[in-house]
Amino acid sequence: MVHPVTKTFAAILSLALLVSANSSAEISWSLHPSISGPDGPSAPYVTATLGPRQIKYVPPIKWKITDTQFIPPGVPGAYAFANAIAIDKPAPWTTDRLKTLHDFILSHLPPGAKDASILSEGPLPVQIDGQPPCEISATYAYYGQTYSESVIFIERDKTQFQFHLDCPNPAFPSLHALFLSSLLSLDGI
Repeated sequence: MVHPVTKTFAAILSLALLVSANSSAEISWSLHPSISGPDGPSAPYVTATLGPRQIKYVPPIKWKITDTQFIPPGVPGAYAFANAIAIDKPAPWTTDRLKTLHDFILSHLPPGAKDASILSEGPLPVQIDGQPPCEISATYAYYGQTYSESVIFIERDKTQFQFHLDCPNPAFPSLHALFLSSLLSLDGI
């Protein structure tokens, strides 16, 4: 029988090796239910530990929370998730970097996706550690339905955080607005 501390250490070491090898590591979240305090009830939130960082995030209200995904109610095929990738240091969002990110997004669409194209790109009007996050949105067809995906890239120190939202086109405007505003709750990045 493997001791629980050994399992935890192995999991942390595996995640560290994945991130340090510059490959994508899906962030695993732990749910903290709402609690009542002196200021009233708090919203349910999730935390993740990534290296020395303790990240806290409040997903949109009523979204189902799993250890790796956030799923909005009533929209089949819609989900959001986060990744982390090791980088040397944050860098400006140049045309060449955006092209690389386009290729990354288009190469990570579901197998069988067709007619993929980039819809929009550019920095967001906020600053994190002196640099704006960047958002790239794409659209694609999948089993006869059109989907949109938004990926928000936030770079801090030696980590690039990626926040993905993927959903059927009709639901995209409202879910995108909810997801984007929920990212303002991020703490610890």
